[in-house]
Amino acid sequence: MKVKDADLQCALVHEELGEQSRRRVRPLSSFYLETRISEGNLMALEPIRTFIAVADEKSFTKAAQKLLLSQPSVSLHIKQLEEEFQTTLIDRSQKFVKLTATGEFFYQRAQELVALYDQTIQEIDGLHQRVEGTLAIGASYTIGEYLLPSLLAPFQQAFPGVELRVFIENTSSIAEKVHDRTLTLGFVEGKVTLPQLHVTPILEDEMVLVAPASYSHQLTAPVSPKQLAEWPWVSREPGSGTREVMNRFFDTHKLHSKRVTTISSNYGVKEAVVNGLGVSILSKWVVSKSLKQKELYIVPMIGWPALKRDFCLVEATTERTNAADTFIRYLLEHYSGDK
Repeated sequence: MKVKDADLQCALVHEELGEQSRRRVRPLSSFYLETRISEGNLMALEPIRTFIAVADEKSFTKAAQKLLLSQPSVSLHIKQLEEEFQTTLIDRSQKFVKLTATGEFFYQRAQELVALYDQTIQEIDGLHQRVEGTLAIGASYTIGEYLLPSLLAPFQQAFPGVELRVFIENTSSIAEKVHDRTLTLGFVEGKVTLPQLHVTPILEDEMVLVAPASYSHQLTAPVSPKQLAEWPWVSREPGSGTREVMNRFFDTHKLHSKRVTTISSNYGVKEAVVNGLGVSILSKWVVSKSLKQKELYIVPMIGWPALKRDFCLVEATTERTNAADTFIRYLLEHYSGDK
């Protein structure tokens, strides 16, 4: 008879623990885990998710950062699990996180339980067509600071059962957190390099080269690459989608600026340009008000191709909850044809 891998691993765990341990450690069979959950211990799912994060990150500190918890809370969750199952899941004698043999087995079962529970919630939501629950959304800076704010209030009024949590970081950070499933949805303007993620273009964004009002006398005619190289530039940080467009612009036109100042927010870059620090490439969403108020001017570049990019939806899975699907459709309807 063929023995299942998990059952074999369980047998090896007990052999490793020895006769004395066998008398005091409960076997972590799938039946036992399912029974504990069915007895009303649904709160155990949170510690189980924490345990998975610790095992994946190999660090209590990194798991706490990933789950937006304090490190003492992470330690408490692990302690609760070990007391619940009367066994040691993590070897604390090491300088780094190392799962015990029992911990390795529990990790496999924990992933199965969490996946099954999450799938069940989605299926029940689908049966009842409910639009409710927590929706953790990540957005890179242009989208998070200039597109989402005008959408959140009407969406919340239309769907009060959805609790929104919005996190704004650069493209690479958002992609990583969607991949780790810390975030349900990500909206980014940069390139996503993680092949496991599903990336869908949803809106087109126009980028413009802008200069402060003090440069207006130099903008009466199209500028040359040589002029651009002589001007100081203000840029976003590496990992930003806006920085990616600027790098591509520099490479295409073989520009080598003498001075580049890096600022890690769109607003900071825009205000620095307004105050004469240099020129920059930013989304029209970011600079539209400053253009109308003549605080900024678009640098004329006849014959140079338009700078455009896609705003993209990033997901770890194509199976969406009703809340996630509703939010995406609401965003697309809100901005269809709008710019």
